[in-house]
Amino acid sequence: MSTSVGEWLQQTMMPLFSLGLSPILVTQLLRIVPWHWIFAFAFVPGFIVAFLLYGCLRDSDVKSAAKHTETHDASQHKWSDVLRYWNIPLNIVGMLCWLTNLVILPAFLPSYLTESLHLSLEQMGFVLSAIGFGGASSALIMPSISDRLGRKPLMILSVLGAIVFLALLTQCDAMRRSCSPRSS
Repeated sequence: MSTSVGEWLQQTMMPLFSLGLSPILVTQLLRIVPWHWIFAFAFVPGFIVAFLLYGCLRDSDVKSAAKHTETHDASQHKWSDVLRYWNIPLNIVGMLCWLTNLVILPAFLPSYLTESLHLSLEQMGFVLSAIGFGGASSALIMPSISDRLGRKPLMILSVLGAIVFLALLTQCDAMRRSCSPRSS
């Protein structure tokens, strides 16, 4: 695997702590600790990750960094010239969808799970943690898979997988509290 320990920590710890462990810990702590204290405890995982990253990440050598910052085309360009490359508009749309999955969905999913599907706080925490554990395991294994299959095929498979699972999420029926396809 070509990923260093620092990169592994950076890619894996955010989904593991923020969406994997936190929903379980918070929903269980709410039984015994007021929510105000849970906010105060929330800095601990971030502090641990920052400390671990501080020990792993190193500054680049000035000469090796200079190789990657050389300007190959110093002529004048309009900002819209970049849109001529097919990958740029495709990645813009892809990132808008991806950021929706990473930021918006976890922000609103707790309300949907508790208010529409009538799950308990503990059940909601376990559902959210599944997203985090899936994200952490993906961050761990995706780089090595992309080294073998290539970036483009893996991104296409990832996007298709996200579309399928979001489509399945829309089929969750709040009245039956199950996630089976709705009958017409």
